[in-house]
Parts: sequence; C-alpha cells; structure tokens
Amino acid sequence: MNSMNILIFLFFLLKPFYLFKSGMPQMADILMIFIFLITFFKKIKITDKEKNLIVWNLLFVVYIFIVNGVWALILKGELELIKQSVYYLYNFLVLITIIALYENKGNKFLKVIFNSIFVSSLLQFIILLFKDSTEMRRYLYFNNPNQLGYFSLLSIAICLVINYKLDKKINVYPLIGINLILIVASLSRGAFIGAILMVITYIILSINKRNFLKIYFLVIIIFVILISIVYLELEIDTFKHYRYFKFRVFNLDYDDNLSYRGYDRFINHSNYLILGAGEGVYKRFNSKLLGEVHSVLVNILFSYGIIGFIMFLNIIYISIYKVKFKRFHPLIYVFIYNMVHNGIRHSMFWILLALLSIIEVKKNG
Repeated sequence: MNSMNILIFLFFLLKPFYLFKSGMPQMADILMIFIFLITFFKKIKITDKEKNLIVWNLLFVVYIFIVNGVWALILKGELELIKQSVYYLYNFLVLITIIALYENKGNKFLKVIFNSIFVSSLLQFIILLFKDSTEMRRYLYFNNPNQLGYFSLLSIAICLVINYKLDKKINVYPLIGINLILIVASLSRGAFIGAILMVITYIILSINKRNFLKIYFLVIIIFVILISIVYLELEIDTFKHYRYFKFRVFNLDYDDNLSYRGYDRFINHSNYLILGAGEGVYKRFNSKLLGEVHSVLVNILFSYGIIGFIMFLNIIYISIYKVKFKRFHPLIYVFIYNMVHNGIRHSMFWILLALLSIIEVKKNG
C-alpha cells in the first residue's frame, strides 16, 4: 500500500472521530487538506463532464462567498457568514481531490475507498458493542446521533456506487449490515428510512435467477442481525430501545413540523428568495427554528436565493448526467435524509457526487 492509499485509509478511519465541536475542522478534515496539497501538483487529464462539474462547483463557491460577504458587510462584520463559505470551499477541494486521484489511479483507488469505509464502519460497530452508554440514541465519538446515522447512510451510498462502477465484483452486504446496525443504534429516522429504501432498491435491481436464493438469505440474515442488536446487544432494560425506535420511525413529534425545521422562513422572509439571505446569524429571522434550516435544498434556496439554488441543482444534474438510475439511486435516498437535515457540509456527500461524475468513465487503473 503506497503512501497516498494510507492517507485515504486514515481519512475514512478518522472521519467518525470528532475531537472538536460541530462546525470546527476535525482530524480527518485536516488530513484531507494535506491530501489535496499533495494531489494538486500532479498533472492529470480529466473528462469534459468532470471539468464541467469542477467549473460549476467553483462558480457556486464564488457566488456563496459573494452573498455571504455582502451580508457580512451589511451586518457589520459578522464573521459567521464567512465561516459558512469556507465549508463550501473545503468540500470543493475534496471533490477535486477525489476526481484527481481517480484519474491518476483508476479503479484501484475506488477499491481503496471501499476497503477504508468498510474498516471504518467495522471499527464503529466494535465501539458500539463495547462502549458503555446510558444514552437512548447512540452517537459514539460523533457529537450527536444524526451524525452517526448520516455517516452510515453515506457509507452505504458511496460503496454501492463503487460496486456498480466495479460491475458488482465486491460483496457489499457485510458493509450494509454493519451500517444498518449503526443507523438503528443512532435512531436517526431520516437515515433509517433512506438506508432501508436504498438497500431495497439495490436488492430489487440486483435480483436475477442466479442470485435469487443468495440475496433472499442475505436479507433474512440482515433482518435477524437488526432485531438481535435492538433486543439484545444494546442491553437496555424492558426493550426500551425497541419501543423508542418504533416511536421515532412511526410517530411524528414536534420537530417533524416543517416550521420547526425552518421551512417557515419562506413565508416570513420571502423577500430573500431572489438573491439569498446568506448563511448564518440566524437570530435575524422570524422562525420557530433558531438555528440553520434543517434541509439541504431549503437551506440553499433561502440562503443563496434562486440563483444559488439553480447552480446547486445544476451540480447535481452534471454529477448524474448519462448515469443510469440503478447507478445513481443511492443519491436519491441520501436526499431523503437531507429533506429534514442539512448535511451539505459533510465531505462524504461531496465524495459521493465526485464518484457519480466518474462512474461512466472507462478506466481500469
């Protein structure tokens, strides 16, 4: 394993370990900057699709800096808005890095990503089993349970895309099982619904006469593991975890009201929808939610207006352009989670977009 492969492995291994509060760079983020600097000086040849994706991402980031910069001046130097812009710049660099490394190393690089995510997920599963906790919703070394759920959802999505790229030469079911257990432990409803629909879609699209029985038994095994972890491994008396899990998935509570997700800002501040309100300093807004909007698309539309929203949609369109549904469907289910959460700052989301942009590129490596 060469040095770059080791760095990529360490990035995914460290990704679930949050040493600092949310919104601050974590160990994995610092390592990714180092990986980018190494990759930046290598000459690569990219496809027109990859070039378009990079250009539109750059325009999107520049527009974000302009909108947040203007609002920072209007609000007399509120640096929080500039900090939000830096997140998008960082993830733009992540996207470039993944594309560049693929063009340099080919499909071997994808196998490194898959194996790294598998080891990282397995480590989180081992920690889940042995780390004592009195919390109903587990989050391990993340800062909150939704972060664990989203990491696991993105892990499944990325590895399914890689498996499609490699013509299903990798057995993804152990990784799926491990991450479904982590999602159940996190009790993240958005991640659970997204993951279940993603896996069901993958299974349906994978069924043929030769593997029907194999897939059938794998589904049974995954189901048994999930039930076992809920009832036995979490060791919570009188099945509290199971009952709370059912409540979380099948019942609506106050934070499911769209107003508590920040959607009410459309009505209360419709004047911002053209050019955007900027992202940050949320005390400005009349909303039941005091923080950021809990939705990727709604947050982009409200923060950066119709212009920014169209630019973001174009980035998604370029990523999946000429990609068959059976190959890009994981992205759809990631957006199910992001309907009620703002997961756009997670670097693995942008890694997923980068991988979708190269999925039709013919390169063996």
